[in-house]
Amino acid sequence: MSKESDFKLPEGLKPGAELDYRFPESFEESIPQGVRVLTEFFAAMRRRDPKQLAELMHFPCATYEGSECVVMESADAFLSSPPPSLDVKSLAPGSFELLSGIEVLVFDPIRVGMAMSFSRHRKDGIQLGECGGVYAVTKNNGRWALELSSTIFRPTDQLHEVYNNAIENALRLGREWMEGWTHSDGDLLDSTRQFGLHAGIGFPGPGNRFKAVKEGNLTRMYRSNEVPSRLNVTETKPGAKGRYDFERFRIDAGHGIGGYAYSLHRPNSRVLHHTYNKAHVAGGYARYQADGSLLSETHGLSIITKVKNHWGMAGGFGAVIRHDATNDERG
Repeated sequence: MSKESDFKLPEGLKPGAELDYRFPESFEESIPQGVRVLTEFFAAMRRRDPKQLAELMHFPCATYEGSECVVMESADAFLSSPPPSLDVKSLAPGSFELLSGIEVLVFDPIRVGMAMSFSRHRKDGIQLGECGGVYAVTKNNGRWALELSSTIFRPTDQLHEVYNNAIENALRLGREWMEGWTHSDGDLLDSTRQFGLHAGIGFPGPGNRFKAVKEGNLTRMYRSNEVPSRLNVTETKPGAKGRYDFERFRIDAGHGIGGYAYSLHRPNSRVLHHTYNKAHVAGGYARYQADGSLLSETHGLSIITKVKNHWGMAGGFGAVIRHDATNDERG
């Protein structure tokens, strides 16, 4: 593996600090490329062109069909047996989609998390329903492509339905995840996880970033050369216990400043799309010192599902640090 990273740290990054949104390196390439890929992906869907869809994906690639995580190992596997949400050849002849919008939600030099929504219509223009999805576009081996997605389709006559249980549980899980870290409560953390397959976009997660900062090797976290995949697929079985190093966490959570006291769920977290058994959440968290001084603010996208009457975190992408106070001027 090459010893050189194709990513260079920006000027002004302070010792012990992480890359945050103040640095143009976080967004000047990733956001335009992410929006381009997702726009071309929607265009390929409109043209009912599965080969073009495959060309815009990294493999393996994961998507969530309802509450189930489906992993497509190769382009051939996708083309021979596409999951229902991406099976454009099965759509009725003459049907079409109208793009409602694309929203960029999280980003760093190698990843972009976005939401996209569109309506689907019969050939006579009658609306069939609306689809809301979240999409992760990543830079692997110098190439930007889709690596993880989840969609929620709701028929037109169901669009007015509000599933309060889904919304409340989706936000509750984010709060309890932070409560678990604040109080070193492994059982509470375990209770927030969904059973079955989990798909997420890997590096650079918080623990890996902290380690890289300490070792002065942050450039390696954002490299794209010789990185064929960032998709991380794991399985959680009922009753499984996670491994948590709370002592290390409390040190690392102080970033380059120290004095970590507690974490809270991102106050402006919101449910982007939801249905009776799934929700997409733009969330995250903030870390504080005892007097309320901000240490950091982190954003992420979560896929929350309900399986056998259990709501849990099933996958997503992040955590992306928006603000590391280590970079601030402190008098």
